[in-house]
Amino acid sequence: MAYHGWDEISAVTYNDTDLKAFCVGIDGLEDEAIMEDFHPPGSVYPTPIATGTSKHGVVTITWLLDGGAAGPAVKCAKGTSSTLTATIATGLSVTGMFIVSKTRIEMGADQNHHLVTELTPSGTITYDLAE
Repeated sequence: MAYHGWDEISAVTYNDTDLKAFCVGIDGLEDEAIMEDFHPPGSVYPTPIATGTSKHGVVTITWLLDGGAAGPAVKCAKGTSSTLTATIATGLSVTGMFIVSKTRIEMGADQNHHLVTELTPSGTITYDLAE
């Protein structure tokens, strides 16, 4: 079994541009089964069952703020729809269609200005997490 650190992320690509050099952090790469409560006869407590459908969370990416044409402020502008690929390590990736639904500017603990983008899933997302 192998564990992977931040330094092994080889690419964070959005809008056909590798933005890993600007990426400070990623949160929300999640795939959740939609559950439904089932009450078997005579049971006081519900039994959760999977419905067979899933939902994806909103992905939050924090970038170093850069106003250049190839930087995240332009490539990840609010309303932009594109493919996001996060290559976590060799052979491990998350890829899917997302729309930048929210942006904000904040000062990071590193005293750099950050652009925080929220990307809402807008299609199929593929989780390739087996080595």
